[in-house]
Amino acid sequence: MFSGLDGTGDMIKLRGSTPDLTALGMNDRAKSDWNRTASTLYLWSDANYTGCTTVTSAGPTGKGNFFPAYRDFFSSVRFDGPGGQSCGTPPGGNG
Repeated sequence: MFSGLDGTGDMIKLRGSTPDLTALGMNDRAKSDWNRTASTLYLWSDANYTGCTTVTSAGPTGKGNFFPAYRDFFSSVRFDGPGGQSCGTPPGGNG
């Protein structure tokens, strides 16, 4: 996860599920990510895997900027689910 767009700014590397991004200095700060694992990542709006979720796919497609509505938004990350209620597709998003 990166604090800037296009993989810029501060970076954290996650190797497993993380219930609270505060300890890593990335709570509500991420604007982009790059999933280089074989796992599907569920990004949660609140700590301890609560709130709503979005998904970052595994492999080469799991990379990019978050929709503007989801920048500075995520507080926890779970590897391989389960996910929760979807945060939905923001206006102008392609799903």
